[in-house]
Amino acid sequence: MALGATGWGDQIAIEVVNGIPYRMYTERPRRVESILTLANRWGTRAHLVQDDRTVRFQDLQPSVANKAAQLTQLGVKPGDRVFVLGWNGPEWVVNFWACLHAGAVPVLANTWWSAVELANGLDLLKPALTLADAHAAARMPSGWRCGPWAIDTTNQPKGGVEPAQPMSQDEEDTAVIIFTSGTSGQPKAVVLSHRAVLARLHMTLQVTRKLPHQVDMSAHDVALITGPLFHVGQMQTLLR
Repeated sequence: MALGATGWGDQIAIEVVNGIPYRMYTERPRRVESILTLANRWGTRAHLVQDDRTVRFQDLQPSVANKAAQLTQLGVKPGDRVFVLGWNGPEWVVNFWACLHAGAVPVLANTWWSAVELANGLDLLKPALTLADAHAAARMPSGWRCGPWAIDTTNQPKGGVEPAQPMSQDEEDTAVIIFTSGTSGQPKAVVLSHRAVLARLHMTLQVTRKLPHQVDMSAHDVALITGPLFHVGQMQTLLR
């Protein structure tokens, strides 16, 4: 099943979910991973810049597809939780998308956690795999599987991206798990469905007139991300 054209309409109607009526966009993407196909329209433009590293839009999808295939080879199955534990960088972005592309649920773990907090998070969610950078891997407790953090954004095969495994289209499926800050107690895991993540994104794009068909292709907007990508606000910036 290809990640085909992703609809982003501005018409709203009432839909009933679990017996409760909601106002929803009638034409909308159903899965977070489906919006990755929009990267194709930007071609050779820079998508991510960190120091002297640049990842272009045309290289993003092949990098994600290859990493997703690697996750599948490591035994990650649809619905499995995968901890993404590392500092901001192209690796974080590709690993995040690769989890979704493979049908897994990325868990945005706090890289600032203490060893005790990390152990508690792992015990709570029991991930099938943890993708950790060198800094985080050094603090991983024994008994948990770790996968490679590194990615390859060069010499990737170009072309369309096919999901690594058949995907559900249920908008209520879990898309991402984040953690609260733990300011007044232990950090708590928060489950975000595909519907929740995309509804927030769709509303923002509609209000700012940045839906895909409204975007000025000649513009070169730049977003400076100064916060950690594991924070829900920065994740939303990444999706935009």
